Formats: sequence, C-alpha cells, structure tokens
Amino acid sequence: MARARNIKPGFFRNADLVELPFEARLLFIGLWTIADRDGRLEDRPKQIKMELFPADNLDCDALLSQLEAINMIERYSHGGARVIQVVNFSKHQNPHRDEKASTLPDRFGNIAKPKEAPEKHCASTVQAQCEDDADSVAIGLNPESLILNPESRNPNPEVTATASPARASRKQGGNLEPQDLVHEGVEIQHAKDWRLVRKSPITPTAWEDLKAEAAKAGVSPGEAVRICAARGWRGFNSSWNWQSTARASPNSTSNTTSEAARLLGFHDGDVIDA
Repeated sequence: MARARNIKPGFFRNADLVELPFEARLLFIGLWTIADRDGRLEDRPKQIKMELFPADNLDCDALLSQLEAINMIERYSHGGARVIQVVNFSKHQNPHRDEKASTLPDRFGNIAKPKEAPEKHCASTVQAQCEDDADSVAIGLNPESLILNPESRNPNPEVTATASPARASRKQGGNLEPQDLVHEGVEIQHAKDWRLVRKSPITPTAWEDLKAEAAKAGVSPGEAVRICAARGWRGFNSSWNWQSTARASPNSTSNTTSEAARLLGFHDGDVIDA
C-alpha cells in the first residue's frame, strides 16, 4: 500500500543524485511511498514498475542498480527473500504511528518486532552526507510537514506554539489586532491609533489592501499605517495626497484643482499657463 512521505528541498541538489537520469531520481522518491516503515520492500523490479510507472517504458531493474551504485539503496537476499533497503530512510521519513512493523528481514536476517511507534515523531531535518566526500546541502523539512504529518492530521504542538501572532489571530477570529502588525514593521502605538481611527476591525482583506497600496506608493506598511493614523484615514490609497505635510482629506487637492479648471472653462488635457 502506498503511503505519504516527506520530501526535502535538498533532495534536488544532492550531489550524488544529480548525476542520475531523472527517471532514477523519480523512482527513488517512488520507492519511499511503497516501502514499509523501516524503508524496506520486496526487490521485484517488474512489480515496482507496475506500481510507479504503469504507463512508461523503462528498465526498472537497471534504474535500481544505478541507485544501488551510489548507495541510495541496498539490494540483498536472505532466506530466499529478495529485499531493497532505502538507505537512511529512518533519518528522513516520519512514518505514521499506526503503520505496521516491517515483515522483511534486514541484511543480517533480523525482523523487527511489532511495537508501538513513539508518540512524538522525531525525523531528522538534516540531509545525510553524500558518499565519496561529495558535497551535500543541509536542508529542512517542508514547512507543511513540520506542522502536520501527511497522514496523521496531528499538529506538532512545538511548531504551532511558534506560529506568528498574525497567523494565530486569523485562525482564532479572522481579524487582526494591533499587536499582530508589529512583526510586519508597524509600531504598536501607530497600529493602536489606526485601529481607533477605523472604528471597525482590521480585517485580513483591509490589511492586504493597505500593503498593496503602500507598495504602489513606495512606502512601507508601517509608514502607511502611521500616515493613516495621523490623518484620520480608515485606509490608504497611493493616489491620495499622502505626501502633504498638512492634514488633508483623500483627493482634496486634486478635486479642488479640477473644480477650479472647470469653472474657468478648461477641459481635461488642456494646459493651464500660470
């Protein structure tokens, strides 16, 4: 039965694997999904091909030999059983606690005894060193896999506790509080003042709109919040007269100029020679 597994970004930069054709690299990933919790599966190339490449014409046995040549897998026989062992499987994978123990022997003939998996998963977040002194890159698990094991749906409390205040606030109530804006460069007092000016909650949509308009104006979100708080604006628009030192209502200057031009008989596009 295929299972969900972790894949780390550094996999694609592994100095040993990049020398292999992409079919071998994809096969290696596929082996993880059909291996048991100890990283073992029966060495049956034809069956493996039907599991992973049912519609492709390739030599699965030759590709397995290429993976074995760079020590990514071990192929051995014991007691009539032909077995593939994914090297360092336990370092990089985090099997679900309900997965059954392996029924295949290791290269020494040992078979794991059924036992409960530990409550706390402890997969390593560091890529194993390449063979023959080849370079490797230290990497971490995908962010999603740190927070949620693909199969268990059990959040990792240690990671959840370190989630940013803004994300936690959105999960709880949907709206943002002034302290949620601090990690994005907004001074807490400016955020509180803007919250009072708005007279309504700071919704995620309102916050994203402000950041987008701030980017158009070439100012930081923190500066945009300060301007809004100082001028009594509920929101920020890059087209408003936000650079003026005097307090002004949005579009007040442009509206006044347009009205004066209209009264003098000018039309849009006319040049007014002062």
